[in-house]
Amino acid sequence: DAAAAALQAPGDDLVADYDRAVLGGGPAEWERLAAAVADDGASPVLSALGATARVSRGLAAAPPEPAADLPGEVAALVWSARAAAALEAGDVAGALSHLAESARAAAGAGSPLLAASLLGTRCDLLRTAADDPAGAAAEADAALALLPQNAGAERRVELLVARALARRELAGSGRETLLAVVSDLQAALQTYREA
Repeated sequence: DAAAAALQAPGDDLVADYDRAVLGGGPAEWERLAAAVADDGASPVLSALGATARVSRGLAAAPPEPAADLPGEVAALVWSARAAAALEAGDVAGALSHLAESARAAAGAGSPLLAASLLGTRCDLLRTAADDPAGAAAEADAALALLPQNAGAERRVELLVARALARRELAGSGRETLLAVVSDLQAALQTYREA
């Protein structure tokens, strides 16, 4: 039970309040946390996390602007939330821009798996919503280059298939591009079998 877990969160500082709000807080807990963070002049990290979480709970209209002093992973989270909000508003270009910022922040923070995942999302969006298969294939290339060797097979397969789909849209009936599509699909199948 989330409410019971929230009551068990130790501490009486803002971090503990944040933990309790995440675990089982309703609108009142989130509003109290937002007020406490504002009154306390809390760290930009806690402010960004709290504001972003409030958006995901439907308690705020828009994610915060990422502060320049946020650690990369937190900045990536905020940029990703901004991308989701832009996409929800029908702003595909804004979503793509925010996802690029998010991936840059994650890569800069030494989180290649997160960065590759975000680039994979950009790849899908470029192909399906922006009608840009060349851009999608390039993003898949970049994501695959960042993906650590020890990353799960599922993500690698998804990226290989996404690149194959983008290349297929580019190929028409061109032999070389079709061979690249087949190569991606064979690599995806081999990765899946080895998992």
